[in-house]
Amino acid sequence: MKKIMILMTGGTIASVSTKQGLVPDNEGTLLRYDYMREKEMQYPGDKSAPQQVLLEWKEVFNLDSSNVAPKEWKLLAEEIEAVFQSKKYDGIVVTHGTDTMAYTMAGISFLLKEVPIPVVFTGSQLPFEAEDTDAIRNLTDAITTAVDGVPGIVLVFAGRIIDALYAKKVYSRQKQAFESVHMPEAGCIDEQGRIVWQHAPVGVPDMTFSETAMVREPVSIRLLPGMNGALIDTLVQTGYRAIILEVFGCGGIPENLLPAIRRAKEKHTAVFAVSQCLHDGTDLSVYEVGSKAMEAGVISARDLTVEALSAWMICESLKL
Repeated sequence: MKKIMILMTGGTIASVSTKQGLVPDNEGTLLRYDYMREKEMQYPGDKSAPQQVLLEWKEVFNLDSSNVAPKEWKLLAEEIEAVFQSKKYDGIVVTHGTDTMAYTMAGISFLLKEVPIPVVFTGSQLPFEAEDTDAIRNLTDAITTAVDGVPGIVLVFAGRIIDALYAKKVYSRQKQAFESVHMPEAGCIDEQGRIVWQHAPVGVPDMTFSETAMVREPVSIRLLPGMNGALIDTLVQTGYRAIILEVFGCGGIPENLLPAIRRAKEKHTAVFAVSQCLHDGTDLSVYEVGSKAMEAGVISARDLTVEALSAWMICESLKL
């Protein structure tokens, strides 16, 4: 018998309707779920599922994911670590809201570095009890993935298995809410409920940069045509020591921003470049404007997403 711990954190998957909109209610919704029944109903032709899976449920917190902050990442990381250190469970499923799930997964990845059992995040675009909900399918697939026993932190959503650090929410309403960026999907769950792995979950990448003294709470700026450097100066004066520039293409940074970037460097504020494009990442060496930005002190985030880069900075600051 496989034993799976489900850690509940709120989100749409656990929400109920109120006069002011959806509100998470972990224990009022998710505890009604029956894995073996749902597995049989969704994948009646699948004979590979274990005969019995024992589920245990624990509420870590009960929040709309918009309200999930680094203190909740730390709490969740401690819960996950306690579960696998107990050596009583074969896997962990985390139910979480979709809006900030990419940030939380990245935060957990940097806080824990390695996990010896599967840690599978999932959520939904519609509440558990909604008509045509995706919550039941996603939760069933997530438990199946945890039972499969491949260690690592992944997202299971709409039949896709995505490495935690490379998941990005790209749709606010469609059920296929997430895509894998800068990394092929780790696998999928086919129409018979079987897992097809493309590669094992990847670990934390090399986070060595030319400057690492920036580890403080970051702020992100999305560049717009015609923007000047006043905002960079203001953020530095406010006390930010890590600025993420969401730049054009693979590294386009207007030259009129370079004086402010140089002033930021003089104040020991690190400036990183992340592409506004969904795929392919940044390479500041391709264009002259990027090369000049590197000379001014901008650091390429390479293939890291804003979610992963900011989570790394925040997690580093938590260690101080």
